[in-house]
Amino acid sequence: MKKIVFFIFFFNVYIIGKENNIKDIIKKADSYYSQKKYEEAIEFYKEALPLAIDIEDIIALKIKIGECYFENKDYSASSECYKTVLWQFYTFEQKEYVVYKLCSSIFQSCPKSSEIDLTNVEILLRYIKYYKNNFSNGEYLSEILDFEKTAEDLLFVNDFSNIKFYYDNKLYFSAIFCCDWFLKKYENKKDTLAEVFLYKIKSQYELSKRSVKLIKKDISFEYDFFKKLRQNIILILECMKNEKIYLYNKEMFDDLFEKCYLLLRNSLCLRKKKN
Repeated sequence: MKKIVFFIFFFNVYIIGKENNIKDIIKKADSYYSQKKYEEAIEFYKEALPLAIDIEDIIALKIKIGECYFENKDYSASSECYKTVLWQFYTFEQKEYVVYKLCSSIFQSCPKSSEIDLTNVEILLRYIKYYKNNFSNGEYLSEILDFEKTAEDLLFVNDFSNIKFYYDNKLYFSAIFCCDWFLKKYENKKDTLAEVFLYKIKSQYELSKRSVKLIKKDISFEYDFFKKLRQNIILILECMKNEKIYLYNKEMFDDLFEKCYLLLRNSLCLRKKKN
């Protein structure tokens, strides 16, 4: 019985000593944080971490470490820190704040131009979706929506530049594929649709011209050629029916229609001669 009492007494003294020790360490860390000496603050917060017993204290320390990294503009480290908290602890009081800070960190590390790797932008959109699904009326929703708009604009510019890249490099099949994908993904972006349709029509026209050369060598290409050219003419006519799209570049649409029509007529003449 005496052994048990002694053990409980010793354990309580140990716990009290440990709590006092962690409080002193955190006090030092907070002092460095308030002085904007974030690297020193991180060292002390990390020193306190193994001494923390309560889960909420552990979470609070990890969040503090993440904030230090963020304030020190080490957004990659702060992102990893917030991700660890988010996925290591399923439910906790500051979850909304952690997801918000994670989005902020990723947003800060995102490229400001669509010319470079956009992997972080796509990751950001995934966590924005997570925030919106779990905190639809959250405290940080307006900022989250600002992040989302910027990220989507970057992806939009990048997706459109891919179409131009493939067309300029005469990779017409890839250009058409990107156009179709773009038109499906951004059907609400009315101002850009006309330009995308033009790229698709021009790409199909260039492929049709190639097919004419192939028909001269091998008649088996004829059916596929007439099918594609017919589809292209129909697509141009559909665009002409939409006044907003047609008037975007009336001369270009008219020119392409005429070119496709002449190509079709000349190809039919070639077909009659062969027959």
